[in-house]
Amino acid sequence: MYTDGNGHPEGLIETLSSGSWTARPAPLPADADVASPPGGEPMILASVDCPAVGSCVASGSYPTSQGTWQGLLEHLSGGTWTPTSAPLPADAATPAASVFTQIACRSAESCLTIGWYSQTDGALSGVQDTLSGGTWTAADTPTPDNSGISQLESAACASTGCAVVGYYGTGVNSMIAADFSGTWTATKAPGPGNAGTGTNSTTALSNVTCTPSGYCAAIGIYKTTIGYQEDMIETR
Repeated sequence: MYTDGNGHPEGLIETLSSGSWTARPAPLPADADVASPPGGEPMILASVDCPAVGSCVASGSYPTSQGTWQGLLEHLSGGTWTPTSAPLPADAATPAASVFTQIACRSAESCLTIGWYSQTDGALSGVQDTLSGGTWTAADTPTPDNSGISQLESAACASTGCAVVGYYGTGVNSMIAADFSGTWTATKAPGPGNAGTGTNSTTALSNVTCTPSGYCAAIGIYKTTIGYQEDMIETR
């Protein structure tokens, strides 16, 4: 972000080419409200991935003329950045609020971005948008308890699939959702041998990464049987 000559906050994109960095304002979709955004906050670009030379995708959110925040996708191709309003699942509220926080790409034509959106019943749930064949498609993230209520924290992709980590349900339980076989499945994150149960069963995964071959690791915290908070690592 930067402040322009009129004192207005603007989104900022910096690109490196031939050893030189070039700055430019981040373009916005036509329905953006740049004059009086909700809360006075500007657009937010939260994550970027460049799967190939000259090809990058960024995700974030921007204020709309309807007074909400909407997921934002910025795509660099042929030297030009193009903004797109992130699509949402069919059960999204009208108008819906959505924020996208992280993006991961397998190739220039295959990317995954995650975030949250508001449903028609007022609940907030995790959402994942997938780029394939030049088209972005939105899907509600599956949860281990089938509640449909989740908050996604991190995403990573390998050459064979992608994984996301976050929370689900009304309690504090971590989940791992992955697609390495053509179908997304969600699993409650397993705890170490000294993990607590009941009220001491809290787990929280905050980040995940994967190698191209499909080896993945996620990090977070958990509570032990006597209520101590410890770090943990999950590996695939």
